[in-house]
Order: sequence, then C-alpha cells, then structure tokens
Amino acid sequence: MFYSTDRILTTHAGSLPRPDDVREMVLAKARGQPMDQAVLDRRLRTSVAEVVRQQIECSLDIINDGELSKPNFTDYVLERIAGCEKRPGTGRRRLDMTARDERKFAGYFAAHPRSGFSGGRMLPVCVGELRYVGQAELQRDLDNFKAALAGATVAGAFLPANTPGTIEHWMANEYYKSDEAFLLAIAEAMREEYKAIVDAGFLLQIDDPDLPDGWACLPDITLTDYRNYATMRIDALNHALREIPPEKIRLHVCWGSFTDPITTISRCVTSSI
Repeated sequence: MFYSTDRILTTHAGSLPRPDDVREMVLAKARGQPMDQAVLDRRLRTSVAEVVRQQIECSLDIINDGELSKPNFTDYVLERIAGCEKRPGTGRRRLDMTARDERKFAGYFAAHPRSGFSGGRMLPVCVGELRYVGQAELQRDLDNFKAALAGATVAGAFLPANTPGTIEHWMANEYYKSDEAFLLAIAEAMREEYKAIVDAGFLLQIDDPDLPDGWACLPDITLTDYRNYATMRIDALNHALREIPPEKIRLHVCWGSFTDPITTISRCVTSSI
C-alpha cells in the first residue's frame, strides 16, 4: 500500500461514469450484439486517458482506469473464464440481495417486483472445468492504463478484480461436486488475473461484496452458518492470493446500492489487507 505522513491520501472505490458511446458498445459486446471491436478499442484508449486526467485534476492520489471496459464489476468475468455459459433466466439473479428483507417487507416487494437486484436476465452456469481465457482483455486494460499514466504523477494506481466468492455468488454450478471445489476452481482461474495486475506494477483491488450480502441473500441461514459460509470464501480468496505480497493488495467491500426497504447494515469499505 501507499502511505503518507503528511496528509490522508485520497482514492475511490473503482467504477466511474463511462462516456455514452463507450457504455453502449461495452453493453452490446456483453449482450452478444453487433459492435465494432476496433472502434471500441480506440475509444477505450482515449476514454481511459481522459478519466485518468479527470482523477488527477480532482486531486485524487490513488487512481484507476474507471473500469471503463467492463459492463459491470461482476459480469465482466464471464468473458474471461471458460467453462461457463449464459442461459435465459427468470428476470432475477440466482441470488437476490433483498431476499432477507423481502420477508419483512413482503407487501412492498410484491408491489415493486422489479426492485432490488432483480434485473439479471441471463443466468451464468458453470458446465465444465473453469480456466482463465481473458488474457487479451486483461492486457488491453493494462496497456490502456499504463499509456494513460505516462508522464503523470500520482501516489499510486490500482486495478480492481472480482473475488472467487463473488463470482460463485452469481454463477450456478452444474459441474463441480461441492461448493468448496467450485470456489477453488474459480480461485485458480482468477489467480492469473490477480497476479498479472500486480506484475504490471499496479495495486490489486479485491472487490468482495459477497461477504456481507451473503447474509442478505440467504435468509434461512443462522449466524453460525454465515460464519462457515464466509470462512470458506475467505479461504478460497487467500488461496488465489498466495505469494502475492499483502502490501500490493487492497480490499473493497460494499453492499446496499439500491433504494428498497433495508434493515441489514450497509457499508462500503476500502482498505489494505
């Protein structure tokens, strides 16, 4: 991590607003719709350069690429891991962050069925051995960020990546015999991305909303169940991060970015590990 004895260094959590045309092309690619990859590549280079400039002008000390190339911070993984496929769903994610509160506020959620995290239309399903195939996408992100930082003076630079637990959270499993085996397979696949980010000279930000929202998504589990749930996913993450220096990692935990009734504590934390 980066430290200062003179003042508090400023940073942010990761995703920043995308230009309209970039957002539309990134979403079209994620949906399998026609788009011009060459045009997207050019616009990502210029857009990352611009978002880096804006962060520096805002006096942020530790900056990133705004995650401009990603449709969102979870589904981007589906383009980078082989062994899974997308299937039409019911309009809801495999798990919903409002599940526990839906029981307490049943009337509200019945009247607002599209509320909360119910917007997912495609269900990712693991159907074979998982392996990382996102080298080209990742290298493009690394190259664009390096180019945007050329000649700039910043205290630090980071790139975010999803945790095994968060990926498992939204992906159904039809291949691995246990949750533990499934999590370890995701960890092994994503380890390549984690290591490449650090090897490129950037801080690795681990995005892990799964830890707090697991409690809300699984309304029947007890506190003991939840502790066991969290322990398994922390172990998988540590397995993926083995041999990566702790000072090269920061942890981002967030949950609760919606406007429905909510009783579970919501917070957003970014810190070193």
